[in-house]
Amino acid sequence: MGLVAILVAKILDPISFAICLIVVLFSRRPSVIPIAAIVAAVASETLLTASQYTRSWGEGLVPAFVAGLVHAGIVFKIRSVVSRPKKQPAQPEATGNAPPADAALASTQHPRVWSIWHLAIPLLLLAASLTGDRIVHLFSAAVCALLGLAIDPRPGTTFRTGAEVRRALNRLVSPVSASPVHLWALAAIALFTGSWIPDIDWLFKLHRSPITHSILPYLAVRYLVDRGGFGDSSWNRSLLVLFGYGLASHLLIDIFQRGNLVAIPPVLEMPFLLANGVGAFVLARRTQEALLHSASLPAVQPPDVTAATAGAPEAEGDAS
Repeated sequence: MGLVAILVAKILDPISFAICLIVVLFSRRPSVIPIAAIVAAVASETLLTASQYTRSWGEGLVPAFVAGLVHAGIVFKIRSVVSRPKKQPAQPEATGNAPPADAALASTQHPRVWSIWHLAIPLLLLAASLTGDRIVHLFSAAVCALLGLAIDPRPGTTFRTGAEVRRALNRLVSPVSASPVHLWALAAIALFTGSWIPDIDWLFKLHRSPITHSILPYLAVRYLVDRGGFGDSSWNRSLLVLFGYGLASHLLIDIFQRGNLVAIPPVLEMPFLLANGVGAFVLARRTQEALLHSASLPAVQPPDVTAATAGAPEAEGDAS
């Protein structure tokens, strides 16, 4: 009976419903329903644990997930009914090569495109404000990202020029067609998430956990990016680079705060943070250089001179 009462209370929770509403709006696929339920369950459980000191994280996770499935299913059904396309009367065929008016209008607007990094927004709004040193970690993450972009992998050179760094940053931030405000805001969110995610253990009352203060968050997010199938894959992967730089900067900064990791011997704390911080930095740079190489413009091919000269005699013969 107690479990039923908890489940009813979770279903009537407006915060969980609002989170599911936001997440479901990011995709039209039914697979977004369990994703929204997971995000809502984690966010609501985290908020309750942070506000109730006698509560342990995870006590209401299962009922919150079930309630999230109900909320996401309702929102998804309402959206599918409301956004169902209406039958339009037949339009006369356009004459000539002029495009239809609707197509011309659509070509001037940015298409709707989503990324897995949009899912971090409700979690950050609810939980990031409950931890400290956010500005310091965000600043160090920006410095780490600029350093990763500035290092030049070409032999004989150490750093890229300022113009090359700007071009590389623009390629990472703008892999899709969207408004500049949308692109740069989501890039800042990915960088901020990487600089914050190790301190999520504050919410579990287990600060400096070797699980969150390691390369494991990067590997977990990369797995979601590669296998999740949510949002634009190129956008997901390019912002993964900024997430990795944010994570690496947090781990390296914690070295100067004497580690204090849980369940790690003191003599191994700093080497542990150093190895994981450098590992996250290296993996982020590998992903970055692979994306920059694949996004480079193809070389301009010279005209086929042989074909042109072969056709010249025939042209002269026709003229004669």
